This record gives sequence, structure tokens and C-alpha cells, in this order.
Amino acid sequence: MKIGRKEKEFFLPACKILTSRELQKSELNEAFTKLVNMNKLIEGKYGQVKISPNLHLCLHICECALDYGPLSSFWCFSFERMNGIIGT
Repeated sequence: MKIGRKEKEFFLPACKILTSRELQKSELNEAFTKLVNMNKLIEGKYGQVKISPNLHLCLHICECALDYGPLSSFWCFSFERMNGIIGT
């Protein structure tokens, strides 16, 4: 599934908020709202069957950030990516 321009208008600002080093609760609320709107657009365009687990789980990212702080402090994606590069 290719993400459309309207979906990007919600997704990119939410990512910018979520990847910042300092998070404010109001910003997390804004990011959550944008992610909900993105999911609604995708569901409206492609149907509920296209709401993948990743799209559902993205709605819980803000909650994780509230519990554990900025995502960069606990996510392992860069570490996992490096393992993939080294492994090949």
C-alpha cells in the first residue's frame, strides 16, 4: 500500500514530534490526533482490512513516550538496522 499525500500531511508532522529529543504532553496529544486522522484516511480509502498491526500499534507510540520518555532513549531500531547491515 502506498501512502498518499493527505496521509503524509498527518504522518510526517507526527513523526517530527515523536522523534524530537524533548517531548511536551501537548505535542504528544497533537501527534496522537494526527496518527488517528491518518488511520481514518487509510481506512476510508482502502477499507478496514488494510489497517495493519503496524498502523494500529502506531496509535500506542504516544503512550509509550509518556511512559518512557523520548523514543530515541529506548528504541532499538538503529541498533537492529546496524545488525542487518553487518549481517549482510
